[in-house]
Amino acid sequence: MRGGAARAVAVVLALALSGCALRIVPQASVAQPPSTDEGVVIFGRINYVIDGRMPLPYGAFRPDVPPPFVDLLDLDAGTPYQSHAVARADGSFVWRLPPGHYVVSGIGQGGFGDDYRITWPRVAFRVPKAAAPVYLGHLQLVGTRYTETFTYSTGRVSTSSGIRYVFVVQDEGAAGRAPFAGASPVTSLMFVQPDMPIGEPLVRAWQGAREETITRIFGAAPR
Repeated sequence: MRGGAARAVAVVLALALSGCALRIVPQASVAQPPSTDEGVVIFGRINYVIDGRMPLPYGAFRPDVPPPFVDLLDLDAGTPYQSHAVARADGSFVWRLPPGHYVVSGIGQGGFGDDYRITWPRVAFRVPKAAAPVYLGHLQLVGTRYTETFTYSTGRVSTSSGIRYVFVVQDEGAAGRAPFAGASPVTSLMFVQPDMPIGEPLVRAWQGAREETITRIFGAAPR
């Protein structure tokens, strides 16, 4: 599901977790303390890779590809977040979030059927309590353009086109891309979980058994 309708559904389901108001993820910088009452500095990259190419730099107007925003759910507190867009030059981000377990509920913006809006990509990450900036990884939205035709029993032919996505997290920490000295940890904390519950099933599971739902997605990881 993509587009404005999909975004609205994702936000409604996010708010249904606990009735919390939508929060904007604070942007961070190298000059700020890595850990404050607002949370921990996290960083990484998020990029579209369409037909084998990153459409960089991102642009404000079509036909350029827009830099994606990211919708998040904090499964510990039930709080929905929306991030600022990633950097236009390379898809990098530096944000601040409270420690906890997060799932990505949506990426990108656009109207109904927009090729660059993605919901429930089954991507998650844990923000640990850390005294140094935390590296999440490079999330690649790997898309392939398609055009398909379908012939109805009446003989009418319908044509549809769009982009189909798979999601890959690449670890660039060891390659020296980290913008902070002593970033913790040096390997990415973001991951793709193919059997993650999403949408209404996630909401029902979370409301019925919060800790069990977190463990199902993240395993018996340290809290």
